[in-house]
Amino acid sequence: MIVLDGNTTIGAWCDTKEEAAARLNHLEIALDYHNYATKEEEGVYPERSRIMEELYNKSGRTNSLFTGLAKEYVTVSNNNS
Repeated sequence: MIVLDGNTTIGAWCDTKEEAAARLNHLEIALDYHNYATKEEEGVYPERSRIMEELYNKSGRTNSLFTGLAKEYVTVSNNNS
């Protein structure tokens, strides 16, 4: 499955991971997938992943759960309109 500009394209069902990977590659080529800008490339919030990883490491977690890190470590200002 590939989503571009809100449009979802679904490929055929595959029985193995290898077959699915090959079909995904063909779907990406057919839809020119790699020529679309990502949200990070558009500058939406590229530093978010770095911040989240820093908070994860600071928390000492080893369970791959990022849920609740902001509540635990980030204070949100209440003074914006």
